Amino acid sequence: TSAIQLHLNDALTNLYDKNFHVAIGALDSVISLDNQLWFAYYYRGVGYKLVGNFEEAGKNFKDAIRIKSD
Repeated sequence: TSAIQLHLNDALTNLYDKNFHVAIGALDSVISLDNQLWFAYYYRGVGYKLVGNFEEAGKNFKDAIRIKSD
């Protein structure tokens, strides 16, 4: 939907601009709208990794792999 695209664009822009917490929040919104978008988990994992939260990063990367493999 257009809301998903809006949040995804916001997330990627904020990752690029190093606003990692804002990006993570935007990706939370994407996932709440559609929890089967593997790339949302992947980019949220990137965001968590960049803020040093490796546990959450790993969970998100695993979710991305699980969803993409289905």
